Amino acid sequence: MKKILITPYEDRSRFCLHSDYMNAVLGEKGLSYVLPQTADEEILKAYLEGADGLILSGGGDVEPALYGEERTPLCGEAEPERDKMEFALCRLALEMDMPTFGICRGFQVMNCVLGGTLYQHVPMAENHDRCDLPKDAVHTVSIMEGSRLHDILRKTETGVNSRHHQGVKKLGQGLVATAFAQDGLTEGFELPGKRFFLGVQWHPESMYAKYEDARKLFAAFMAAVKGQ
Repeated sequence: MKKILITPYEDRSRFCLHSDYMNAVLGEKGLSYVLPQTADEEILKAYLEGADGLILSGGGDVEPALYGEERTPLCGEAEPERDKMEFALCRLALEMDMPTFGICRGFQVMNCVLGGTLYQHVPMAENHDRCDLPKDAVHTVSIMEGSRLHDILRKTETGVNSRHHQGVKKLGQGLVATAFAQDGLTEGFELPGKRFFLGVQWHPESMYAKYEDARKLFAAFMAAVKGQ
């Protein structure tokens, strides 16, 4: 079975991760491992060399200085150690061409690592920050035909949950936008030429038990991990 590393957040001296991530990986017969939080690139590289895939998980806001902007009042509290760790992991995974799946914050990290920027508080944020229905579809996204995401889901529209108030503003270098909310916000992208470098703004791990499209995303990630 293949080993999947998943990034956590730290809370009161605990490394934390919602069980949905690990359950989705287990559902696809993968072995999931929660990383400690460290910015030591030698340690992170050793973890990656002993693994087969990487999931950059959801969480708080990315520090605006990392994408060249000054903080606005609506931006959330910074997590400097997590930012350093996930930016380093993402760069290393790219160099190694390790299958990497970015979810919500992880999607935003991927974009910033490749030189993109974020909306610190998206227009119409109330339509996107729907924590009242964490496991259910609350709006649809359109999917670009010809994209890898379209190949995975085999449709041009899907329902998604939505638990975010930030989003992609300028797309990172080389990334191709593949999914869009009704208001035009980018909700998915991929990096052509890589085994699997794909991110989504929603939380498919929370929809995994109930929605086939969420299961298809994790199945495609695991297939890439297995070299299929």
